[in-house]
Amino acid sequence: GRTEDAGVLGGAGGDRAWTPGHPEASSRQPADRESELQAAGVVLSQANVTWTESASPREKAPGVSAGSPPVMAAMASKPDVGDRIIACVPYLLPLLDGLRYGKFFFREFPQAYVLLAPLQPLIKVYYTLPFASLIVFFGLYYGVVQNYNFSRFVRFQAMQTILLDILLIVPSLIENFLLRDVPKSGLYLQFLISSYNFVFLYLLICFLYGCAANLAGEQARLPGVADAADRQVM
Repeated sequence: GRTEDAGVLGGAGGDRAWTPGHPEASSRQPADRESELQAAGVVLSQANVTWTESASPREKAPGVSAGSPPVMAAMASKPDVGDRIIACVPYLLPLLDGLRYGKFFFREFPQAYVLLAPLQPLIKVYYTLPFASLIVFFGLYYGVVQNYNFSRFVRFQAMQTILLDILLIVPSLIENFLLRDVPKSGLYLQFLISSYNFVFLYLLICFLYGCAANLAGEQARLPGVADAADRQVM
């Protein structure tokens, strides 16, 4: 009588509920567990497929965290052609401001004027227009570095050239204030020529290197200003 009552209480349709003392317990228990395990396996496999389809490439990569800098750097695509060309333009600022340091170099190597031949019209306008240097300087800073419509690649290169242009103040201050009363002859003249040539060649190398790297889609990092530019550009 108790067995039949348990069957009635087991559910609709007269199906009997399994109890430890029931004669069918030994036959139904393994089958029920097997079906439950199979159902759980289906659910887990479906969840795994869903996660695999929605995971990003970084999440799928075995043994590498999603925020790993090398992975992010490897996944970063190179800048497009437009950004590469735009990133070269700011390098004209320190080059034009530093032309005065090339006067001894061009006297010794007049054939090097060929390098600047394409820039002659721009040089004339730059040195004719009043406050051209200040206009370009602040134009680059507020129009490019602080303009988030440009990519970080372009803004970083512009910031580097601004810092490089600021560094040109140092030799100018030394010459005009510390060495102003020193006669420009003998050893001082040789030192002055060497210093001028060093500054100009450094600027020229930065210009050539920066433009070549930018056109190749690589991020040029100028020694002395790259780390500071990184801190300034978000």
